[in-house]
Amino acid sequence: MNTSGPIIFVHIVKGGGVTLQHIISRHFPQSRSLRTAVSQEDSTLIRFEKLTQKEKDSIQFLYGHVPFGLHRYFSYPCRYITMLREPVARVISFYYYAQEKKSSPYKADQLAKGITLKDFIESDIAMVANFQTRMIAGEYTAGYAAARPLGEDALETAKKHIDDDIIFPGIMEQFDESLILMKKKLGLSCIYYARANENKNPKYRSEKENIPAHIIEIIKKNNAFDIALYDYAKSRFERMKKEYGPSFDRDLRRFQKWNKWYQALRINKVESLARMLRVW
Repeated sequence: MNTSGPIIFVHIVKGGGVTLQHIISRHFPQSRSLRTAVSQEDSTLIRFEKLTQKEKDSIQFLYGHVPFGLHRYFSYPCRYITMLREPVARVISFYYYAQEKKSSPYKADQLAKGITLKDFIESDIAMVANFQTRMIAGEYTAGYAAARPLGEDALETAKKHIDDDIIFPGIMEQFDESLILMKKKLGLSCIYYARANENKNPKYRSEKENIPAHIIEIIKKNNAFDIALYDYAKSRFERMKKEYGPSFDRDLRRFQKWNKWYQALRINKVESLARMLRVW
């Protein structure tokens, strides 16, 4: 497992990735960072593929809704990172997130909008069927594409990538803990953050804890591999916390204390700017 080289962030939809991307991006010049994605509406992956080898090798941070496998475009070893989320929560969050959007150019959002949660999770798109396993195993598919059948080999491939290639598999439900581990693993200097791209649909906040049991069971059935992969990644995550050493809890508390100040300063700055704009 290499400890240097460009960082490739496999950003799984509704997995805390936008906030994480913002944190990492600030450590690199804008000219050395590149966002890319696999979708009909987004040609960034095609543009990346058309870069010269020298241009590709100049990139230090490559991120976006892309699966494992982009290391093959570089002439030297890369470092993979990702963030996983509890699979049932991720699917539900995506559905409500799509409902809140007034308009979206992305087909996955369009397919989820205006239908019931039950209809959405029973559709045949990849977004609702082991999407995290597909991404980490290296399946090149967009979230709106028809879900191809997955075998046990896909789950085993994803596990192997987590063991051998992904130097940092974060857990969204332990976001702050993930940042502490990532800071040490990647040698980052500043990991303070304010949440980005949060699900602001009021129905999501009021209804997510009351989803009918039969709906939850359908999601679990359609995401059995994702559930197994998430549990597997959590086991590695807990080992990483132990390997960090006895200062982990202290460092976490210190970070959370100062991050509250950081968030408060950002809020005050935005409110001050808004007041200034109203004056002018």
